[in-house]
Amino acid sequence: MNGPRFRVLCLDIWQNPAFAERLGREAGVELVTAKLADPAERAWEALATAHVYHASSAKDDLPRPWFVTEALLARCPQLVCVSVYGAGYDTVDVAACTRAGVLVVNQAGANAQAVAEHAFGLILGLAHRIGESDRRLRRERGFTREAVMGHQITGKVLGIVGLGNTGTRTARIARAFDMTVLATDPYLTPEE
Repeated sequence: MNGPRFRVLCLDIWQNPAFAERLGREAGVELVTAKLADPAERAWEALATAHVYHASSAKDDLPRPWFVTEALLARCPQLVCVSVYGAGYDTVDVAACTRAGVLVVNQAGANAQAVAEHAFGLILGLAHRIGESDRRLRRERGFTREAVMGHQITGKVLGIVGLGNTGTRTARIARAFDMTVLATDPYLTPEE
């Protein structure tokens, strides 16, 4: 084989190091990381020869010129796939990719457990007033513990909007705390 079969381009925006490690083990795959601090034309030249563009799904991470638009696609004749790390497509014009014959994939559910655990950490923090207690203990003296006493969540009702990857995991954690879960999701049938 003369060179890589697939050239994957990503920008130097943080991503899990496992991504580069995994691609590095694949024969015929070259990972190119374009640096945002370099002149933009250097990154555009690299993207023009890429087969895959691995982009952030977060609008606040990705500079607007690097959103996947018709204009970007027109500059990338070799592109066959846009891979978005994250669950959303906020930075990708999926319709433009479809018209151009470019596959769009994401990592839906990849961080769902972490997000559900984080949500529950926040629920516990609020219910037990952990942040408030910490701040008061560091700054004040002479208040009673009842002044910062929290509440148990067992037996409480948790409302969840959306039972996708994250919502389902959050509901499972809530049930472990003997909470009642009320949920809605426009994609569920009444039987579900």
